[in-house]
Amino acid sequence: MRQPRPQPRPLPRVKNNRRPDGGPNSGVYWYTLVQSFNKAIGQCARPRSPIKRRVSMMAVVRFTLLLAAVISWHMTALGEDFADLQAKVDAKASEIASLSNKLMERKQSATRFETDLARLQASTSALEQQKAQALKAMQEEFQRIIADPGLDLTSAQTAYRDAFAALQQHQKDIESKQAEIETTREEIALAQRDADKAERSLAEVRLLLDVARAERLYRELNAEGSIQISSTISCKQDETIAACMGRGAQAAKEEAKQRFNERIYVSLTETDVVAQHRDKVKLVPTVIESKITNSGFSGQGDYSVELDARMHGEPSRADACTLLGLDAARCKQPALAQQLASSATDATPTLLPEGDNTAAAVDTNYTLTVRSNLNYDEVYIDGESYGSTRLDVVLPTGEYDIEVRKPGYQSFKRRVKLDQDRIVVARLAHSG
Repeated sequence: MRQPRPQPRPLPRVKNNRRPDGGPNSGVYWYTLVQSFNKAIGQCARPRSPIKRRVSMMAVVRFTLLLAAVISWHMTALGEDFADLQAKVDAKASEIASLSNKLMERKQSATRFETDLARLQASTSALEQQKAQALKAMQEEFQRIIADPGLDLTSAQTAYRDAFAALQQHQKDIESKQAEIETTREEIALAQRDADKAERSLAEVRLLLDVARAERLYRELNAEGSIQISSTISCKQDETIAACMGRGAQAAKEEAKQRFNERIYVSLTETDVVAQHRDKVKLVPTVIESKITNSGFSGQGDYSVELDARMHGEPSRADACTLLGLDAARCKQPALAQQLASSATDATPTLLPEGDNTAAAVDTNYTLTVRSNLNYDEVYIDGESYGSTRLDVVLPTGEYDIEVRKPGYQSFKRRVKLDQDRIVVARLAHSG
């Protein structure tokens, strides 16, 4: 009886569902790629004619070149992403410098205008007094003209007219200066808002850059290679020959691991940064295979071993973060998955905490609203300027030091525990 044809096994389910080009079904893509490679090898292994065998070998060669090209593309893509992020950081830092200069210029202008206004206001009483004196003198002349109609009032009238015009122009100057101050304060508020927005944007891009740096370092540490070493130990007097040989082989492997690590460290992109934190992480490569190519005893009781070994670095992503001096929480940011999605493969899913590699912890955020009884003030949260009131800002759960400042007024300070949406109303009293 004819047996039914067995059904093909379903493809394995994978967590990271992306192709190398960023599209879906990467797990299927890589699985199919490997299955095709195995199939090509199997075809070469089966007995067949020389011509067919030669054609199959050509297929294997073409496939191997394709596989190498795909892997190379992934590493190039990561480098391009890193370069793009670094360029964004540099551009944003330059933008912040420009905005800071603009903000400083506007604040200097506001200070200068306020000084001019204070000077104008200080001279108001003198001009009002001159006008009052001129008016009194003209009124006295009017009283005298009643008794002597021939008197000339031109001089008194001119003096009063000039005093009145001077006071009127002075009031216009004050109004103009107040308008300049108002406009400048609005410009300061806009410039401060732009600067704060740029600062937050820079922090976000720097986070993505740090994430990319950690992923790049992880891939560099996750290297594989061969190494040849020679090692010599002294046999102990109470040690058997077999025990000495075993200890010599183990010592050779340990030395090979150490040298392999050194080779990796000197080839890293950020060698100088890693060197500052290297004592915080102990990386132990895995020996894939090893072979003693030569060994022997000397007359002094020494045992020498020449070893060829193939090794593979096995760092964790937490190790990569530590070696870069990054805070562990920074490497747990959800933005990481978004940053690495375009170049991730099944072998390197995401830079998430060790253990459950499916999602990152998300903090609860609340809205903090700050108001005050004045305009053109400045709000500081934990010492960082967030612009003027009214201010609405979304922050993670926690305690924050709120301060509202304005020149000439006493600062308002309060510590707020943000465990729900909160409104803080600041009332600033005049310092004078």
